[in-house]
Amino acid sequence: MKPKFDVGKALGFAFEVVQARPRAFVTLAVWTILYGAVLGAFQLQAVGDEMAAYLEMASGAGGTIGSEDEQLRVTGAYLSRLLPFMGVALVLGILFECAWLRLFVRGQDDGFFPFRIGRDEGVFTLTGILLGLILFGAMLIVAIAAVVITVLFATSGAAGEMLAGSLVVLVTFVMAGAFMVLFSPVLALGLLKGRISIGAGIRGARQIFWPLLGSFVVAVIASLMAAALYAGLIGVMPFDQAGQTTSGQTAGWPLLFVFYVIVQVIYHLPAIMMRGIASYAALQIDESNRPVSDTFS
Repeated sequence: MKPKFDVGKALGFAFEVVQARPRAFVTLAVWTILYGAVLGAFQLQAVGDEMAAYLEMASGAGGTIGSEDEQLRVTGAYLSRLLPFMGVALVLGILFECAWLRLFVRGQDDGFFPFRIGRDEGVFTLTGILLGLILFGAMLIVAIAAVVITVLFATSGAAGEMLAGSLVVLVTFVMAGAFMVLFSPVLALGLLKGRISIGAGIRGARQIFWPLLGSFVVAVIASLMAAALYAGLIGVMPFDQAGQTTSGQTAGWPLLFVFYVIVQVIYHLPAIMMRGIASYAALQIDESNRPVSDTFS
């Protein structure tokens, strides 16, 4: 049976969850905002100098760094300081996202501390790894196709190279959007069913592809609006995106913490919209896959 998917209900699903489980939602939202603010502030305090040097090198502001060895040194220093924070964000991100999806697809209210390590986290992690491998394979195929297209069109001169570049960008953009839509319900469906459900999720998403895509387009627009607010916020703060003040010093931790609290609040709306769309799709896919006999049981 084809899943039923209503764009309006998908976009409003997150707000239905808020109304149905206000305490659970507020608790998890506060945890998420505080976690993001603490991690962001500590990260910028620790990595700000290396990030500033990297951004200066990448943009060429203040003079380019011509030596390849110097470029590698700056990039390596930045990444080596950033990696521990990325590791922490990956592990804690799994715990937070599983808590959100439990709330969205099961309506679970796990109290003041809604995080745990169990089957849900295992299913989520394994599903994420498998999706990553699928995406890597697709990107590899696109990269090979891009090389072939570029070589074929290069014989036509500069105009051919320009056309090849445009085609590669277009194909990459279309494929990225398609994979985002097809993969979107998979993680939520896995938590809902308690097992890896990649095949069922992708098949269901393919059946409702266009309305699901339309829902995500609205959510992406909301994300772009949040990004514009973030850019405006950076413009009025006494430091740049690397946390550097006009004197070249990293801003103090309390100021960075307040800044990231505001950033988390700004991005919270598009984030819950995307979770809501993916969860609504997963619920509809699961409903469509139930045996007819379950309806009358």
